[in-house]
Formats: sequence, structure tokens, C-alpha cells
Amino acid sequence: MRKANEKNGIGQSEMMENMKFEDQVLHANVQASMIFILANILATIIYKVKNREKVAR
Repeated sequence: MRKANEKNGIGQSEMMENMKFEDQVLHANVQASMIFILANILATIIYKVKNREKVAR
């Protein structure tokens, strides 16, 4: 993607401005999910442990 931007002569901020809204949301979600992956795993484990009695019924 960087090579395509250099070929077109645009920077990162211009690329983000030219993206469709849906692509911007997907881009933000991918970055956020990589940052918080350990917290998400821990939260999932805690949720399953606390609610295993309710799930087993």
C-alpha cells in the first residue's frame, strides 16, 4: 500500500481522507483489535469462568 501511495504521490493522511467511511471503520477496528488482543482474551476467560454455571444449564 505504501508503494501505491508513493506512486500516486499521496501521504498517509491523504489516503485516509480519500477512503470510504466503511474502509476507515474497518481500518480502525483492525488496529484496535491488535492493540487490545490480550485484554480481549483475558476478558473472555473471566466472562466464561464467571458465567459457566449459567451456560451449563
